[in-house]
Amino acid sequence: MPTILITGANRGIGLALTQSYLSRGDDVIATCRAPEKATALQALSKQHSGLTILPLEVTDPDSIAHLVATLGNRPIDILINNAGVLSGSTHPFTSLDIDPAQTLGTIDAEEWDTILRINTIAPIMVTQALLPNLKQAMTRKIAMISSGSGSITKAIEHDYMAYGSSKAALNYAMKSVSFALQKDGFVVVSLNPGWVKTDMGSCDADLTPQESAARLMRVIDTLTPEQTGQFIRHTGELIPW
Repeated sequence: MPTILITGANRGIGLALTQSYLSRGDDVIATCRAPEKATALQALSKQHSGLTILPLEVTDPDSIAHLVATLGNRPIDILINNAGVLSGSTHPFTSLDIDPAQTLGTIDAEEWDTILRINTIAPIMVTQALLPNLKQAMTRKIAMISSGSGSITKAIEHDYMAYGSSKAALNYAMKSVSFALQKDGFVVVSLNPGWVKTDMGSCDADLTPQESAARLMRVIDTLTPEQTGQFIRHTGELIPW
């Protein structure tokens, strides 16, 4: 069965993706910062022998190196870079709140830097580190979980400047990675999961994590080489840059 590695798998969309892939019999490597505190993942591990839970702090080079060493030569068919943050603050903001650190007039450069490191740079560094494992498999798919906020064309708000710019930058980085890996048969895309009922999205969102995960899986399953480098909605529609 294929092996899927998911970052930020302890909650929200990452956890729902983990559950869904396991339910259909795939092997999943679920990573998160503190596996010992990931009670939902630990419960899943008692039900599914195909689940491997590993620690990963996506912004820490030593943590990434430890993950690579732990995996050894294990092939990875699909990499889903899901870990991300809405705010650089420790305050639990949701998409319905105004984050002063991202609003013109009170922008905080350090918090913006934190968001960029987690949302933009980390997915590329994780991808780079796991390339040998991805090349061991035949599927060769890489998905960056982006956001509708990463579309400059469709931008409709100004309250989350750092978050939106981090996702727009992620989309550009994804496109660059897609060019670099196209010759090796990789399909690399950015995916918009929709507005999801998570800690980040709020309870007022449109989709449950399970609904979003099912749609994302359907898109990933049907990806073709011609789609590499695209920004795709959970419905399968293309999103303008």
